[in-house]
Amino acid sequence: MKVLIWFFTIIVFVGLILYGVLFSEIGNNFVKPLLEKEIVKNTKLPTKLQKFKIRDDNFEIVMELNKHNIIYINGNYSFLSQSFNLNYKLEFKELITLESITKTKLNGSFFSVGDIKGDLDFMEIDGVSNVAKGDTKYNIELTQFKPTSIIAKMQKVDLKSLLYILNQKNYANAKIDLDINFKNITPNQLDGDIKMKLLKGKLNSKIINDDFNMELPQVYFNISTYTLCKGDKLNTKLMLNSNLAKLSIKDANFDLKSNFLESDYKVTIDNLAKFYFIIQRDLEGGFIANGILKKDKNFDLSMYSNLANGSLKLKLHNDDLVVNISDFQTLKISEILLYPKIFKSKLDGELNYNLKNKKGRFKGKLSKGVFIENQVFDLAKKYTHLNLYKEKFSGYINSKIDREIISTTFKLNSNKSSITTENTRLNTLSNNIYSNIKIDANSNFLVVKLSGDINSPKVKIDAKELIKKEVKKVINKELKRHLNENSLNKLLNHFF
Repeated sequence: MKVLIWFFTIIVFVGLILYGVLFSEIGNNFVKPLLEKEIVKNTKLPTKLQKFKIRDDNFEIVMELNKHNIIYINGNYSFLSQSFNLNYKLEFKELITLESITKTKLNGSFFSVGDIKGDLDFMEIDGVSNVAKGDTKYNIELTQFKPTSIIAKMQKVDLKSLLYILNQKNYANAKIDLDINFKNITPNQLDGDIKMKLLKGKLNSKIINDDFNMELPQVYFNISTYTLCKGDKLNTKLMLNSNLAKLSIKDANFDLKSNFLESDYKVTIDNLAKFYFIIQRDLEGGFIANGILKKDKNFDLSMYSNLANGSLKLKLHNDDLVVNISDFQTLKISEILLYPKIFKSKLDGELNYNLKNKKGRFKGKLSKGVFIENQVFDLAKKYTHLNLYKEKFSGYINSKIDREIISTTFKLNSNKSSITTENTRLNTLSNNIYSNIKIDANSNFLVVKLSGDINSPKVKIDAKELIKKEVKKVINKELKRHLNENSLNKLLNHFF
């Protein structure tokens, strides 16, 4: 019996000692430097516990990670039920000094207050913050210290400030509204949605142009997205409006497990001239297209558009591009490319082109074509008395593309005439052209040489055969009594 009494006495005595060590001021002062040393070891920061007060059912801690970054936490807890009700405050005035914890360079400041309730099996965090000059509210649930649910609402977040915090350049300005609602964020078991809006957006053209060697004009934009997450599957809708273009996506699907992406899209461009910074040439008019994009092991893109009063079908497989056009109007193409209007015709054809090596071929058919008034046909009309403007031409066009150089061969035929050229060369960057065009106007021959800027080329006309024929007609009447046909030809050849 005495032994039992002594045993209980020892237990009570040890308990009082432990209580005195753990929950008294003396005990706290003993534990404090040991805890500071351990925190410094793990954070690599000169951490100090400005306040360290732990009692049997409540505590208060003020932890200075370094001079400008402090964590405040206090609250109640129960050892028996292992439950707690805590309040916290994060006051990080210099994020840049916390790189040893964040593992990345951050700038600016971050402040947040909130509370933590629950036990070791389940806890809930509620808080607010003013991150990036916005208003943020968040609720996070953790099961056995692993995040399982998150609800967050961010309003009027300043994109410029957010990029600064993330140590990124100020590529754009905008206000961000973000709603995150996840019942489950466990990997492979996602269940929730994300809504985001970027309002009053403006790209910082100067920084983008300097960094990427571009000539991007001033761009204003608004973006709204909605993403539904189920398991490993994400489904997104997007709407982008800008002064450059409009883009809408109604059904984009992404598999997190296989990295497979499939999406529809529709793009609307009111003014192609604004895209000079990409294609490095002047264009005119608008453009509307829609199609499907797929990405897994390969990249595939389809596009459909009504262009140049006709239709366009495009397929891209990795770097290989195939474009089929039908019922294109050549005058409309000339308007878009800002080329002189010379020939009005219907064009059907196919382009095969490799984006990587920038080489390809185009084969097309021209039909029911008529020419617009020009110096060459005026001359032909004068000498041949044949009005080529009334002729309807059909034929073919074949082009070889080698980067910026397009080499073209074409042949056009009407009932009475033909027009042919071989190896016409056009530099799409400089807009320079070099071409020899042979015209047979009812057996009257002209050779036209074009060189220089395609908008105002130098034109040289070799009408030797035509003039020779006309002179022959005139003098034939006067000399045929005295010269035979062979002698007349020898005389004409002497002069021409």
